[in-house]
Formats: sequence, C-alpha cells, structure tokens
Amino acid sequence: MASTLTLFLTSAGTGLLAGGASCAAVQGGLLAGAVGRRTTGDAPRSRAPRQAGTRQTGTRQVGTRESSMRQAATRQRVAEPLAPVGAFLTGKLLSHTLLGALLGTFGAALQPSPRTRAVLLIAAGVLMVLFALDLMGVKAVARLVPRSPAAFGQLVRR
Repeated sequence: MASTLTLFLTSAGTGLLAGGASCAAVQGGLLAGAVGRRTTGDAPRSRAPRQAGTRQTGTRQVGTRESSMRQAATRQRVAEPLAPVGAFLTGKLLSHTLLGALLGTFGAALQPSPRTRAVLLIAAGVLMVLFALDLMGVKAVARLVPRSPAAFGQLVRR
C-alpha cells in the first residue's frame, strides 16, 4: 500500500505537470500574441535631439552625455517586452483571485444535493464529448453543439 506522502507527491506532480501544460497551451499563445504585436508594431526609433555641449560628427553624436543616453536606450529596449508580460500576469492574477473568491462565496452558499451534482457532472461530460466531436469534424454533432450568437462574435472581433 502506498504511503500518504507518496500519494501526495504523485498527485501534486501530476497536477503541476497538467496545469503547466494547459496554461502554456492556452495562455502562452495569448501572451505571445500580445508581446509580438507590441514589438513588431513599434515605429522606428528617431534620433535623440542634440544636447547642449555636444557636437555632431556625421551620424554620431559625441559628447559627455552620449554614454548615459546609450545606457538609457538599452534599459528601455530591455524593459519594453516586460511591460505587456507584467500587465498580462497582473491581470491574470487579479481576475483569477476575484473569480475564485466569487465562486467560493457562491459555493459556500449553495450546497446542491448529491443527485443535482450528479446531473450537473453528467451534463458537463456530455457537453465536453460534443465539443470534442465537433472539433474533430464529426458532422452529425454540429447542430447539437451550442454556439454563441453572431452578434457576440462581431462584438469580440471589433
């Protein structure tokens, strides 16, 4: 018989592996799209205005503030991709926290009977099977799968 520690470590490892893979598959694409759109859509950088006490030689400025301006530009280029990542992770943390608290509140207030829970679980399982069959291209289930209204799709696309 397996020990409690072994069962805990196996279930925790399985949960972390499945959760990490699911998160990477679903939200990794959203994050990559946000970062990619931001970095490819940037306008070309303009040259910095000429500072007092510097002289222009060809295409390069020479002066006492050149190295500090170069360091600031390097810091800005490094920080640019981090802004959408930080915003994405902050939004994800806040939304998951608020929705978890809301669901926890409703879950504590509503205690469905075992029969109601069984019906809800069976209905969710049937819906998942229908969605899977629809994704695989089975034509017979296409009309059984619930779809969002066309107006909602247009609103999301805008």
